[in-house]
Amino acid sequence: MGFSDIGIYILNELYALRGSKLVEIYEWTNTLNLPFANKAYLLSLGAIFFQQNILAGFLASIDLIIYSRIAFSLSIIGFSIVYFFYSILGIYFNEINFSYIGFNYILTSIALGGFFIIPNHNSYITQIFIIPIVIIVGISLQEIFNMFYLSVHSLPFNLVVLTILYGLKFRKDNRIGLSTIFWQQKSPEKNLYFFNNYVERF
Repeated sequence: MGFSDIGIYILNELYALRGSKLVEIYEWTNTLNLPFANKAYLLSLGAIFFQQNILAGFLASIDLIIYSRIAFSLSIIGFSIVYFFYSILGIYFNEINFSYIGFNYILTSIALGGFFIIPNHNSYITQIFIIPIVIIVGISLQEIFNMFYLSVHSLPFNLVVLTILYGLKFRKDNRIGLSTIFWQQKSPEKNLYFFNNYVERF
């Protein structure tokens, strides 16, 4: 792999794509006086696509609403829980540093609330217990990784999601409580529909 200057001269790249209008929109969104929580949420969504700006987060949130309203609501819930816990525990964070790891909580909430698990009241309630686990794993790993000047990126998400899904496979009845997906339909709404249809038929 060679060196790449993509992302360094972001304004030049935006200008090459759509001219000065796109540059103006980009600069306008970055100067918006949004509440801290909203700005951190949008930056965290943008970080999923390796973009550190509000415009990317806003476009991602629109795409998320179009793709799945369940996934969008879970992203809000996951972020709200972690924001609450960070505030309660007195952990210092700003929207820039937080957004680099904030997407872990959003992705975990979507994955274990409606994508790999059938969305229902149980999957929503368990986010209150799952997200703090991701917080603890993320902070612990970051302390270790800091010694090597590395970032955890999506490692907390991977560890927690895979561990919980693996643990759920050892249950006798998969239809009680947190029900894992039988046939993945790539959408929380479709997964819920096919699961309810399966339970009614069999």
